[in-house]
Amino acid sequence: MMWSSKKLWFYVLGCWSGYCPVGAAAADDGLAKNFVCQHPPYQPLLVSASPLVIYIKNFLTPQERLHLYTASQGKFSQSAVAAAGTAEDGDGGGSLASRHGARTSQSAYIPRDAVVHCIEERAAVFQGYDVAREQLEPLQLVKYGPGEQYRFHTDWLARDSVKAAHATADNGGNRLSSFFVYVHLHENNTDTTTGGGTNFPLLHAPRDERWCAEQLVNCDEPWDNGVTFRPVPGHAVFWRNLHPEDGHGDYRTLHAGLPVSTGEKIGMNIWTRQGPLNEEARGPEYYPDV
Repeated sequence: MMWSSKKLWFYVLGCWSGYCPVGAAAADDGLAKNFVCQHPPYQPLLVSASPLVIYIKNFLTPQERLHLYTASQGKFSQSAVAAAGTAEDGDGGGSLASRHGARTSQSAYIPRDAVVHCIEERAAVFQGYDVAREQLEPLQLVKYGPGEQYRFHTDWLARDSVKAAHATADNGGNRLSSFFVYVHLHENNTDTTTGGGTNFPLLHAPRDERWCAEQLVNCDEPWDNGVTFRPVPGHAVFWRNLHPEDGHGDYRTLHAGLPVSTGEKIGMNIWTRQGPLNEEARGPEYYPDV
């Protein structure tokens, strides 16, 4: 099968060649059939005004988390990292992507059914009425086992890298914002794990004792390590990737998915572009028979 360099890039960046070739059908928990979208009373907590970082308690319902977990089973594969010499460099050489020491997780994409549609709507409205659901990339689930991590990186597409050509207006522009949502934790039949926090080394850690009492952040780290959000199922971290003044990437949003020590963590990336994605990039809507 011959793909254009544009389609190859979409596969590396978000498995978007028409829509991600996900293989076998996912397990069905029945939630998507006759689903009625009702947004939970989530609680946003301001972490930083500049860059804008907000912690969101209870962004997902338990039923939504179960649906995402069930729908992703059998779909995970090694997370892709764009590498030098791949087709997006323009020389047509090299491999599409390879296992990379910087990112050792597994990724999965699930069909945009009624539940996913509801989560997308929530993520868009959270950012204000001027953000459309069509600006969201396909939701990406990521799974981390013991020792797996995603080293320090930013989500925005650097203008001086091979990714810059894929941040054009036709492709929705750059990544305006990110959510990282904690979907599922598991260790010894409990809804917990050890390690696997999300660290922002250039942010000031919040000082209010309630962040520690509710175990939302890792308060055992030195203050000069920035802030590490603990993985709590259903909670999320939201941040703006670009400076509002000029649209340039904000280096202060540097972050890492720290290694999981024991257990398993499944999270979800929700990336919003500056403008609408084209139909090829977004992929189709999907509704099971009712």
